[in-house]
Amino acid sequence: MELLYRWLGFYAKDWQKMVSFMRDTLGMKVRSEDQDSTLMVTANGFQIEVFDAKQHPDAENLMKNHNHLMIGFNVTDLNATVEELKKRGVTFDMEVQTRSWGKFVYFSDPEMNQWQLFEYNKKS
Repeated sequence: MELLYRWLGFYAKDWQKMVSFMRDTLGMKVRSEDQDSTLMVTANGFQIEVFDAKQHPDAENLMKNHNHLMIGFNVTDLNATVEELKKRGVTFDMEVQTRSWGKFVYFSDPEMNQWQLFEYNKKS
Protein backbone atom coordinates (compact mmCIF):
# COMPACT_ATOMS: atom_id res chain seq x y z
CA MET A 1 0.00 0.00 0.00
CA GLU A 2 1.25 3.49 -0.86
CA LEU A 3 -0.11 6.57 0.84
CA LEU A 4 0.22 9.91 -0.92
CA TYR A 5 0.45 12.72 1.63
CA ARG A 6 -1.91 15.36 0.29
CA TRP A 7 -4.00 17.08 2.96
CA LEU A 8 -3.72 18.46 6.48
CA GLY A 9 -6.59 19.82 8.51
CA PHE A 10 -6.70 21.58 11.85
CA TYR A 11 -9.03 23.64 14.05
CA ALA A 12 -8.37 27.31 14.75
CA LYS A 13 -9.77 29.37 17.61
CA ASP A 14 -9.85 32.42 15.32
CA TRP A 15 -10.63 30.85 11.97
CA GLN A 16 -10.80 34.09 9.96
CA LYS A 17 -7.48 35.33 11.37
CA MET A 18 -5.79 32.06 10.39
CA VAL A 19 -7.27 32.18 6.89
CA SER A 20 -6.07 35.77 6.53
CA PHE A 21 -2.57 34.81 7.71
CA MET A 22 -2.34 31.88 5.32
CA ARG A 23 -3.81 33.79 2.36
CA ASP A 24 -2.42 37.30 2.81
CA THR A 25 0.86 36.67 4.63
CA LEU A 26 1.94 33.29 3.25
CA GLY A 27 0.33 33.74 -0.16
CA MET A 28 -1.68 30.51 -0.24
CA LYS A 29 -4.70 30.31 -2.52
CA VAL A 30 -8.22 29.67 -1.27
CA ARG A 31 -9.58 26.64 -3.06
CA SER A 32 -12.98 26.56 -1.37
CA GLU A 33 -14.74 27.97 1.66
CA ASP A 34 -17.98 27.23 3.47
CA GLN A 35 -19.55 28.26 6.77
CA ASP A 36 -16.99 26.51 8.99
CA SER A 37 -13.88 25.68 6.97
CA THR A 38 -11.53 27.02 4.34
CA LEU A 39 -9.46 24.81 2.06
CA MET A 40 -6.15 26.39 1.09
CA VAL A 41 -3.76 25.06 -1.53
CA THR A 42 0.00 25.54 -1.76
CA ALA A 43 2.09 26.03 -4.90
CA ASN A 44 2.71 22.28 -5.30
CA GLY A 45 -0.94 21.34 -4.74
CA PHE A 46 -0.73 20.34 -1.06
CA GLN A 47 -4.00 21.14 0.67
CA ILE A 48 -4.43 22.58 4.17
CA GLU A 49 -7.92 22.94 5.57
CA VAL A 50 -8.63 25.25 8.49
CA PHE A 51 -11.77 24.52 10.50
CA ASP A 52 -13.58 26.97 12.75
CA ALA A 53 -13.25 25.46 16.24
CA LYS A 54 -16.38 27.35 17.35
CA GLN A 55 -18.43 25.18 14.98
CA HIS A 56 -17.19 21.93 16.52
CA PRO A 57 -19.69 20.44 19.01
CA ASP A 58 -16.95 19.95 21.61
CA ALA A 59 -14.88 23.05 20.81
CA GLU A 60 -14.02 23.92 24.40
CA ASN A 61 -12.48 20.51 25.15
CA LEU A 62 -10.96 20.31 21.70
CA MET A 63 -9.03 23.55 22.11
CA LYS A 64 -8.13 22.85 25.74
CA ASN A 65 -6.44 19.62 24.65
CA HIS A 66 -5.26 20.97 21.32
CA ASN A 67 -1.84 19.78 20.26
CA HIS A 68 -0.34 22.39 18.00
CA LEU A 69 1.09 21.46 14.66
CA MET A 70 4.42 21.82 12.94
CA ILE A 71 4.05 22.40 9.22
CA GLY A 72 7.10 22.29 6.94
CA PHE A 73 7.77 23.69 3.48
CA ASN A 74 10.80 23.23 1.25
CA VAL A 75 11.88 26.46 -0.46
CA THR A 76 14.53 27.07 -3.12
CA ASP A 77 15.99 30.22 -1.52
CA LEU A 78 15.53 30.33 2.24
CA ASN A 79 17.15 33.71 2.79
CA ALA A 80 14.98 35.41 0.15
CA THR A 81 11.84 33.73 1.53
CA VAL A 82 12.66 34.84 5.08
CA GLU A 83 13.18 38.43 3.91
CA GLU A 84 9.89 38.42 1.97
CA LEU A 85 7.94 37.06 4.94
CA LYS A 86 9.54 39.62 7.28
CA LYS A 87 8.24 42.34 4.94
CA ARG A 88 4.78 40.77 5.31
CA GLY A 89 5.00 40.96 9.10
CA VAL A 90 6.19 37.47 10.05
CA THR A 91 8.36 37.32 13.17
CA PHE A 92 10.68 34.33 13.22
CA ASP A 93 11.16 32.21 16.35
CA MET A 94 14.88 31.79 15.68
CA GLU A 95 17.71 32.71 13.35
CA VAL A 96 18.29 30.55 10.28
CA GLN A 97 20.06 27.36 11.34
CA THR A 98 22.57 25.51 9.15
CA ARG A 99 23.06 21.74 9.16
CA SER A 100 24.98 19.33 6.95
CA TRP A 101 21.89 18.75 4.77
CA GLY A 102 20.92 22.43 4.39
CA LYS A 103 19.31 25.15 6.50
CA PHE A 104 15.99 25.85 8.22
CA VAL A 105 14.04 28.34 10.31
CA TYR A 106 10.78 28.38 12.32
CA PHE A 107 7.99 30.90 12.79
CA SER A 108 4.62 30.71 14.51
CA ASP A 109 1.18 31.55 13.14
CA PRO A 110 -1.58 33.38 15.07
CA GLU A 111 -2.67 30.07 16.69
CA MET A 112 0.91 29.26 17.79
CA ASN A 113 1.34 26.39 15.33
CA GLN A 114 4.95 26.23 14.25
CA TRP A 115 5.91 26.50 10.58
CA GLN A 116 9.30 25.37 9.28
CA LEU A 117 10.92 26.54 6.10
CA PHE A 118 13.88 24.54 4.88
CA GLU A 119 16.30 24.59 1.97
CA TYR A 120 18.30 21.50 1.06
CA ASN A 121 21.89 21.83 -0.07
CA LYS A 122 22.17 21.58 -3.85
CA LYS A 123 23.92 18.18 -3.49
CA SER A 124 21.27 16.70 -1.12
